[in-house]
Amino acid sequence: GVFEYLPESKQVFCSRSLFELLGLQEIDEEYTYLESEGFAKMMQVLGTGIKESEDVRLYQISRNGANRYLRLKIVKTEHGNETGVLLDVSEEVEKQRKLELERDYDQLTQLYNRGVFRRNTEALLNSGKLACAALVMWDLDNLKYVNDTYGHEMGDRYICLFADQLKLLAA
Repeated sequence: GVFEYLPESKQVFCSRSLFELLGLQEIDEEYTYLESEGFAKMMQVLGTGIKESEDVRLYQISRNGANRYLRLKIVKTEHGNETGVLLDVSEEVEKQRKLELERDYDQLTQLYNRGVFRRNTEALLNSGKLACAALVMWDLDNLKYVNDTYGHEMGDRYICLFADQLKLLAA
C-alpha cells in the first residue's frame, strides 16, 4: 500500500491496497484522495509500532483473529511531500521468530540453551550491576538407568518433567 501527502492541498493520495492492508473498508477505485485529518485518523489503527530506523516502523495489528505485521517506510522530499510504503511482512517476522526460537531454546525442554545462558551471563557481568551472584547446577539422578531400562523416550519425559518444575520457579 502506498500514500503521498501533498501539503499544498492538505490531501493524501492513497492506494486501494493501503486500505486492504489496514483491514479497513475497501474502496472501488485503484486510488483515492483523503483530507489529511481523515488520513491521520485512518492510520491510528496502526498504533505506535516499533522504530526500526529513522524512517521505518514495524506495526502489529490483529485482523480476523490473526496477528499481522506491517512495515511502514516514509520518505520526505525537498518539496515537503511525504511518500509512504506499507508492506505486509508477517511471513518475514514469523520466519525470524522461528529462527530465534530454534537458536535460543532447547527443542526438548523449551528452556534457554547454553548460547543464551552465555550471552545473558556476559551481558550481566559486563553491565556493572552485579554485586553478588550464585550459580546452581542440577544433576538428574539415574537418567542413564531410565534411558537404558525404559528407553530414551522415557528419559526425555524425565528431563521434560524436571524442566517443567524449573519453569515454575521462574514464574
